[in-house]
Formats: sequence, C-alpha cells, structure tokens
Amino acid sequence: MKLVQIRSFVKGGNHGQFLQALGLANLLEKLLPNHKITHLNYENHFFKELKIQIRSGMLPKFIMMRYYWNKYLKFSSINNKTDLSVYGSDMIWHLDSKLFSPDPILFGKNDNSKHKISYAPSTGYRIQPEPSWIKKYLNDFNNISVRDYTTANFVKDHSSIKPNLAIDPCFHLINSKFSKWFINIEKQNFLSVYSPQPEIFLNAFNQNLDFKKLPSWIKNYIYLGYFPRSRLLQDLPKQLYDPLWTLKKISQSKLLITTTFHGVMMALMTKTPFIAVTNPNLSARLDSPIAETFSKKRLITIEEFKELTSSKLLKFFSEQDIDELKIKKYLISSESWIKSSLIESKII
Repeated sequence: MKLVQIRSFVKGGNHGQFLQALGLANLLEKLLPNHKITHLNYENHFFKELKIQIRSGMLPKFIMMRYYWNKYLKFSSINNKTDLSVYGSDMIWHLDSKLFSPDPILFGKNDNSKHKISYAPSTGYRIQPEPSWIKKYLNDFNNISVRDYTTANFVKDHSSIKPNLAIDPCFHLINSKFSKWFINIEKQNFLSVYSPQPEIFLNAFNQNLDFKKLPSWIKNYIYLGYFPRSRLLQDLPKQLYDPLWTLKKISQSKLLITTTFHGVMMALMTKTPFIAVTNPNLSARLDSPIAETFSKKRLITIEEFKELTSSKLLKFFSEQDIDELKIKKYLISSESWIKSSLIESKII
C-alpha cells in the first residue's frame, strides 16, 4: 500500500474548503482504491481564524466543522514518508491574504515524496513582487494543474512546466456516495444567502425591489454558511449541521445570492440559479473554463446589485443557462488529467 498525501487547507470553518478537500480525497480514493489517501495535518492560520470566528459569533460552527473534518477525512503528519504529494486545491498559492502568509510548505518545502503534482490550486489575483523561492519549488513538480488562467500564468512565469486547467474538486462529489445530499433535490419556495457579509448584501438586495410585483415567497430567504450576529440564537442550529446539509439547502433554493467562489460552485453543482456579486479576487478565481458553463449576466457588481428591480430579478430564476453538459465534459477531462499524472508517477 502506497501513501498519497494531499497538501491543502484543512480543518477550517469554511464550507467550500471542506467540500473541495472531500471531493479531491473522494476522487483519489476512486482512482487509487488500494492506496492510503490522507490530508496533511497542517494548519498555518489556526489562531487567526479562531480569532475571526470568535469575533463573528461563529465559534460553534468552527468547532463542529473540525468534528466533520475528522469524521469524513484521514490525516497524516508532515514527517510521514509519502509516495505522492498532491497539492491543492483552493487558494493555497495566494500571496496576499490577511489570514495566511505565503507558505513554502504549500509549495513543496520539507516534502520528500517521490512525486509531486498539483490539482487545481489558485493564486486568486496576483501581487508584485512575488517571492523568489517559488521558482525553486514549482520546478520540482512532476505535473501541475491549476484552477484558473491567472494561476496558469503564475506557473508559467515561475517554472518550465506547462500547466493544465482543472475543475474545482468539489464537483467530483457529483458522482460519489455523497451525491444523495444534493442531486435530484426538489426546489422549494425560498432564497438562500451565502456570503461573509450577509446583512450588507441582503439590505442592498431589498433596496429597490417592489415585493407587490413579486411572488410572496421571495421574502422567504435563509442564511447559509455565514450568519449575522443579530441572529446568533436563531441561526445557531445551522452552525451545528453537517456541511453537506448546507449544500442540500442550496440545492433546494429557487435562487442563491452569493459573494464567494464556492458559493458559485455549489450553485453549479446543484443547478441552482444564482446571483454572484463580484470583486477582484472572485473575478480572478472564476477566470477559467468554469465561467463558460453559465451566463456572465449572473456576475454583477455591488452597484448593479443595489439597483436590482423586480423585473430584473425575475430574469435570474431560470436555470436554462447552466450548462450541465459542459460541466460534465470539464469534470471528465480533469479526471483524465489526474489519472494520466498518476500513471506517469507510477502510482497506478
């Protein structure tokens, strides 16, 4: 039995972080049924995140998420001798975060595995100057796939490797035992809000709407993932639920309002109509083939969001622009890439 270690963000209170980790582990377990798949038990921003979670009133969610991380995934230490390291996914190569500093460990430092590949990491937007040590570590990889064009250019600038573009690994949950949570779920009459600043965006959402011209149930919305402090007790049970429950509620929604990358990914996974309020980081992360699977009209600025009228809003409720076939093709090509990389690394 060979040991394959995934090096990514782990044990955080972020649902998207959890889903991409679970999706990648599930994919590798499918392709390597006789090998041991673990995540690196390494948290480079635990205390900073703990502080943020306490201030936001979401410490219960953070504690419960740590329980679910250990329930669903296996972990191994940085000292374990591994046959293959898989770097990814999400923003492990982001260099301008207030939460975590650029970390050589997530580029390959102290990694003595025989082979190194990456699956769908992202830099988000780029900064200058970028650390000189990046070139040393990236050139030591056997194969690299990334999640977006910005990160592809990042790899080209720092190595001689031609990167592949791969779909976010949360999509690999679609053909897994976990799909029962969110596939073929009947839509219900409510909207969902998935944003770290839920009250701000919901107040902006309500600003110009004439609810007399809209179905009465549109006033029925729920907060998911992130919760206003003013609703601490009311939303406390949601902080305790399985993160897959959040995905289920999104799949039941008639419309998702989000400001996050994985909010968009969860909408696409569940074929849920959505509105995404963009920012430079989200735009960079969406600059990939995944953006071709839905209408760009779903990506709007905060100014456009504040100016939504009832007639404009109704146009977002159709799911016809979400192209399941393109998503499926991208999913298949990404799986084929990692399978060929495993063969090349003599893991299969």
